[in-house]
Amino acid sequence: VGGVQRVSHQELGETAGHLRIEGCETCTVTVGYRAASGGGTAHVHQTEPAREFFIYPGEWDVLFDGMAIVNVGSEAATVTGSQLVNGQEVFSTELFAGLAPGTKGLSVFSSVFPSSEGVIRINASQDAIVLFLRGSNDGQFLYQNVPMQNAGGDGWIAHIARFDGSFVSELFLRNNGTEEARLTLQPFDAVGNALAKNPIFLEPGGQSVLSHQALGVDASFLSFSGCNDCTVTV
Repeated sequence: VGGVQRVSHQELGETAGHLRIEGCETCTVTVGYRAASGGGTAHVHQTEPAREFFIYPGEWDVLFDGMAIVNVGSEAATVTGSQLVNGQEVFSTELFAGLAPGTKGLSVFSSVFPSSEGVIRINASQDAIVLFLRGSNDGQFLYQNVPMQNAGGDGWIAHIARFDGSFVSELFLRNNGTEEARLTLQPFDAVGNALAKNPIFLEPGGQSVLSHQALGVDASFLSFSGCNDCTVTV
């Protein structure tokens, strides 16, 4: 009870490319990725099958965005990648044609998409599991880029970087629905005082990026409400 076990790649088998987990409803399985030469480890949790995924790309002059996708369906899968800017598709390409059941495809997005603007959408014609990893170009640091999930109406963002600190925060808002959405942001300062509310209106498929200044220079965390089909990312 409460035990932890660490398993090396060698124990899984040198040719292991992905794995299936079964048999324990109270267990968690996490994979750590690290450059063979050393550096920081990215810890990634187990994933669930789906057929559509959305991510925000990073700054490709200093880092890379990569994807591993496995077809867990019963038939060969076609996998496409699209770039959406302000809700409009500006680029689309077939990443994998005829990806056989149980096989994996790998892609580095900077070699596929013309820019890192907007949102990247991945579609598979069969159920698939996917991992998005982001890393520095020197290979020293890796971290997971988690696909977007609908906010489900209400939620929280636990940390907005200090306005005058060493880091900056931006808030990415996207309406995944088919109707206009109204999302209300309620920022708070570091001791919990409510700041001015910020109502946001988003067209179907539309997105908005807010700077720290738009939330208020004292904003330290925030709640959001009002849109079941929206994603909120910081």
